[in-house]
Amino acid sequence: MSRKHYTLVYAVVNMLKHVTYRSTSSLGRVSSDHLTCRGSSVSPDTMSLKGELPSSPQLSLKGGNNNLMSSDTMSLKDEPLSDTLSLKSNLNLKNYHSPDTISLHSTLSFSSLAAGRLSSRCSSTNSLNEQHTTAVKIHLRSLRPDIEYKTMSLSSSTTCRQLILMLLAKFRLRHRDPNLFFITMEVVVRAPGGGAPARRLLELEDHACPAELQQCRPRGEARFSVGLRRGGLLRVYDSILMPGSQYKSLLVSYRTTAEELVQLLLNCYSNKENPKHYTVHEVNKSPYSDRPLRPDECPLLVESEWPRAARANLALVLRRNVSYALSLKSR
Repeated sequence: MSRKHYTLVYAVVNMLKHVTYRSTSSLGRVSSDHLTCRGSSVSPDTMSLKGELPSSPQLSLKGGNNNLMSSDTMSLKDEPLSDTLSLKSNLNLKNYHSPDTISLHSTLSFSSLAAGRLSSRCSSTNSLNEQHTTAVKIHLRSLRPDIEYKTMSLSSSTTCRQLILMLLAKFRLRHRDPNLFFITMEVVVRAPGGGAPARRLLELEDHACPAELQQCRPRGEARFSVGLRRGGLLRVYDSILMPGSQYKSLLVSYRTTAEELVQLLLNCYSNKENPKHYTVHEVNKSPYSDRPLRPDECPLLVESEWPRAARANLALVLRRNVSYALSLKSR
């Protein structure tokens, strides 16, 4: 090889050592382990858009003595990408950053946009969940003869059963049997042919909603009252709850169960125990027998079936529920 050829080969080798890679190549052709960036540092979890996007999803890289950077780290700025953002072709990658590190610098802050949208959605959801209340006037002659009516703020989902419990709690009458009371609605019915309007009294079911019914009627044409069901006086020996007490007489409904009766007795003494800890027993002195009532049995109906001649020997006694206590110990 001549000296001229040797000098040419040496110059080409030196050029190859210092060659700078300049081309617009697809990201798929660039190794993810050697994707480097020259430019401003990129902060974690942000994304900076800068430059123009080529016709295909490609990025132009300027190489040099750049440090390694993760493939998930990019610098983007300002232009929309795929209908909303565009990339400027001179993408500068520099310094090493951890994977999934993206910086976004735009005239519209994504964080402020997201916060605004979320806050408006949350406020809309809260407003939907809020239940509007309606003022309903309840006449109380059957519950409290000294009070004509009470105005209650009820939601559209408040049932008649819940309303009775609210009234008993409000007037501190927890020892009264809620099954004795019901809600009536007096409505005005217009006669056909222009006749004189008539009033009808309707007994509402326990699951009916007074506030919803009031909204379905013209203002002033619905009158709600508390009614009283037929019941009876029941004597229960409850010395197990209060040693100084011999028995307690309660006015209960015919549909009141034994479990509900136990709850009423506990309410009389402000006892917070579970009603399942006690059982009502039907006790006969002569001949002696002791039968625990089932929780769904109605004690007033049981007492009404006692023979008149044997009533003096029969009684209802409150006792500890031994079977329930044993089941708790086995658990």
